[in-house]
Parts: sequence; structure tokens; C-alpha cells
Amino acid sequence: MKMRLIINADDFGMSHDKNLAIDQMMRQDICTNASVVVNMPWSDEAIELAKDGNYLERLSLHLNLTVGESLTLNIRKIPLYYRNGEFAHRAIIKQYRQIMPFHIKTLQEEIEAQIKRFLDYGVQLKSVDSHNWIHLRLPIWLAFKPLIKKYHIKVVRPMWIGYKREEIASRKWAKYFQIIDPFISSVKECKIIAHTSNVEQFLLKASELSRYEIVEVFVHPDVVNEKIMDMSSSYLKKPRNSVVHNVGQIKQYEKITVQQVLEEKGI
Repeated sequence: MKMRLIINADDFGMSHDKNLAIDQMMRQDICTNASVVVNMPWSDEAIELAKDGNYLERLSLHLNLTVGESLTLNIRKIPLYYRNGEFAHRAIIKQYRQIMPFHIKTLQEEIEAQIKRFLDYGVQLKSVDSHNWIHLRLPIWLAFKPLIKKYHIKVVRPMWIGYKREEIASRKWAKYFQIIDPFISSVKECKIIAHTSNVEQFLLKASELSRYEIVEVFVHPDVVNEKIMDMSSSYLKKPRNSVVHNVGQIKQYEKITVQQVLEEKGI
């Protein structure tokens, strides 16, 4: 079995420069997929670029509960999630004990609004990931999971194994993700892709991952000093490289789109 890679460009719609960078990477087929946020001022621009570049079918939904304004009003009444007219970024990243029914219902309302906005763009919803991996936080996961079946979502980005390691996630978060991982891994939509990580992390574990059929490697294209750089975070503290350079490091692997994966599996 030969491992193949989905090369996903995250954060489409997050800013004008990110849109320009991702659009180039998609048009040049350096990236096979892009995941788009739908609640930002540049979301419409991202969709128009995808239409013009004829790659709408290669878009995923990038759920976002940490940046910008919400699409719904009820979540704005909860200071844990919303402050000063926008999503409270650090609150959700740090929060792990607030599992109140009202919160879950309100989160589900916002997530569903983002799903509907994505569909309203005329894009088929095949796969979902999230900004800052928020779909893996337990309250968000409890809100999101029923919508996977309701909207026939076929692929959900699984947990990155690094989140379960103390040197990366801290002892508290490593323990938390070790506990929640079985709940997420039991969902079949999280098993289509065997592993996800950025290019640097993938290269560290490539030999171990060779037994897998489909692996996702994500990049975060942005324009920096007129170059398209990969802004993916690095726990190794290495200098950032261009997207072309990073993807070039894994050129020996065959690239595949989410649509191709689904067609091959008959999903």
C-alpha cells in the first residue's frame, strides 16, 4: 500500500493576503485542497477566487469560533466565548471544563450557521476541519458531532498525535486529549484520513506513517515580503520556509484530493 497525501491550505478567507497566497497555490496544484472560513470579511473574496480558478469542488469548511464575528446572536451573550464584539480566542483554547447544555446548544447553533453559509456559497460539503483545532475541544465536539450525520459530512480532520505528547501540548492538555481521543476516533468520518500534521511534523514521522494509505499535510500560505510563506507553527522553532519549498520536500509522495479519496472508497 502506497501512502498518498492530501495537501490542504488552511485559513482561506481569513485575510486578503492569505486569499491571494492560497489562490496561487491552488491554481498551481501545489495544494490539492483548501479549507475556508465563512464568517470573515474576506470569505466572499475567497469563494470568488475559487470560482474563477475552477476549484470550488476542492474546498472544505474551516470551522471558526476563535476569530472575528459570529454569524449568530446567542453566542454573543456568553462572555466565555465572546468578548468585545468578537470571538474570545484564548477562552476556547484554554477552556476544557465548561460543558453546560446551554453552551453546547449555542455552539451548535453557530456551527450550523457556518455550515449553512458554506452550503449557500454553492459548495458541496465533503470535509470539515477547524481554526485552532477547536472541533476537538469537548464542548465544541459535543455540539458538532450530531451535525456530521445531519449534513452528511464525509471527512472530519482527526486529532494530531502531537496533542497527546507533553512536550508539545503541556501535561494538562496531553492528558485531556488522551482522554477525549477515543471519543473522536470512534467516529468513522475521522478515520478516512489516518494522520494530519504540517510538513515539518510529517517529515519527522514519515517512516512511521508509511503504513497508512491517506495522510493529510496542511500548510498556511500567506504573503510575506512578496513571497508566499508557510505560516504553520513549529514546535521545533525553525525558520519558516516558502510553501513551494515545504511542499517540495514531500514531492516523492503522490498527491490526492479529498474528492478522489471519496470516489475511490465509494463514499
